[in-house]
Amino acid sequence: MVEDNCSCGSEHETMEELTRENVIAQLQHLRTHPSVASGIAAGQLSIHGWVYDIETSHIEAYDAGKGLFLPLAMTEQVPSATPRYRAEACGLR
Repeated sequence: MVEDNCSCGSEHETMEELTRENVIAQLQHLRTHPSVASGIAAGQLSIHGWVYDIETSHIEAYDAGKGLFLPLAMTEQVPSATPRYRAEACGLR
C-alpha cells in the first residue's frame, strides 16, 4: 500500500511512511475491541497514536480529526487519535 501510494524519495522515507500507516492500522484494530469501542462511545476513553524517532527524539502524534501526524512539541494540546465521541456528534454533550 505504501509503495503504491507514497511518492517517497528514499528507503528511509518509505519506512517512515510505513511506520505511520502501521500506527493508523493498529488504532483502527484497537477501536474494534468491545471494551475500547464502548469507552470511546461513552466519552470515557481516548486513544493516542505516536511515532517516536529514536535517532532524533522527535515525536509525532496522530490527529484523527485532521487525518495526519503532528509534531508533539508544536501543539498546545496532545492530538487525539479518537474521533469525536458519538454523544458529541449527536449533540448530546
